[in-house]
Amino acid sequence: MGNRSATFNAISRPILAKLRVFGKPAGIVIGLLALSAASGNGSLLGEQEQPGLACISDMALPVYAGIFWQAQVTGTVKVRIALSPGGTPSEVRVIESPHPSFTIWLPGWFKKSSFLPQCGGKTIALTIKYRLEGLRRESPDNQIVIKFPDTFEITAHPPILHQTID
Repeated sequence: MGNRSATFNAISRPILAKLRVFGKPAGIVIGLLALSAASGNGSLLGEQEQPGLACISDMALPVYAGIFWQAQVTGTVKVRIALSPGGTPSEVRVIESPHPSFTIWLPGWFKKSSFLPQCGGKTIALTIKYRLEGLRRESPDNQIVIKFPDTFEITAHPPILHQTID
């Protein structure tokens, strides 16, 4: 399969699913051609088990912001999303997390997502990797890399921590 990834800066495939960052279009789309090319078999939706990215229709990505960013939480989170027969999330579970706050915060994000009807009745897995790199900044300036079949890598600048004086 190789190491195939798409960044939010460039993808030139037909539009199928829009990813959103905090409810706003993020400037990237994932097309079926991009996903089927990455899978190498050309028949993505005909398979019994679907990779997580192949089922996404519309998803808000939980990127670094607010207290989550200020707390400098990093690590890998694994999520399982059970889809109803119509393709809506019926259950979201965080199965691996570097911090307990993810088990509370992430299910709400993914419950708002839309999935393709062809994936109805399936359980999909997604992996989100959170990293802080580079110089400290006043804003996170999130960089998102999508790696087939199921991974989002979210990298941000660490926050500038201001000292309080009593």
